[in-house]
Amino acid sequence: MVPLAKYLRWEIFKRARYAHAGFELRPSDTVVDIGGNIGVFVLWAAPQVPRGLVLSVEPNPASIRCLKLNIERNDLGNVTAMQAAAGSDGGTMELIYHPGWEMIAYNARVSAPWFYKQSALARLLRWIIAGLTNRQISAEPAQRSNAPLMSLERIMEHEGIEVVNYLKLDCEGSEFEVLRNTSGACWSRIERAAIEYHEFGRDRRVAELVTILERNGFEVEVNQSIAEKLGRLFGVSVGEIWARKPVFATSYWTQKPGENGAAHRPQF
Repeated sequence: MVPLAKYLRWEIFKRARYAHAGFELRPSDTVVDIGGNIGVFVLWAAPQVPRGLVLSVEPNPASIRCLKLNIERNDLGNVTAMQAAAGSDGGTMELIYHPGWEMIAYNARVSAPWFYKQSALARLLRWIIAGLTNRQISAEPAQRSNAPLMSLERIMEHEGIEVVNYLKLDCEGSEFEVLRNTSGACWSRIERAAIEYHEFGRDRRVAELVTILERNGFEVEVNQSIAEKLGRLFGVSVGEIWARKPVFATSYWTQKPGENGAAHRPQF
């Protein structure tokens, strides 16, 4: 898992993946993190909302253990971790992941790209990447686990969250289920959303997500970096969606210098 953890740290802290104009975190913001993974986003977000809270939702048992450890080691008292799969209400999600590659765990019902799977070519490429990073990756077969399915609205109700100021979604294709199963009433309680989309299979296209967001009053921006475009070589088409409500944008609170909490160096 170490090579992937280093990549996440680079992506979020160095590349500033979630630093986007108009999406700055404010001290009292409520942040909902769907696809918490091992908690690197939490390490970035939590110190910026010292008077707010972060709810991190992650279905993978291997990843959530690391997530909780990161919360504990960094003494993040404003963070709650929940083991669940966001999507529809009721039932369970079967999750597939490879030991050492928990970052790319995915819903068994999703038509995942070849790099995610157990084919000889995919295993060889993952082994090569592990070798280049001087890390040992387990040769164990793909693991499967089940997590309870909950809609975004139910997750918010479960935790007593009235308003979400910043919704982050990175859930390997399941963002489509999340958006498809979120009601208009729930969207009215969400200010901004930062979404990593994954076009896995013919029934998952970014245009659908944009339509859902615009229909619910968001202004939407879609970006795809050069690196993300190169992901097509691995059978992966990903990109970023930035969505926010104009009513919030016009009265956007401008943070004063020094108000966003003390500088914080997370412990990984």
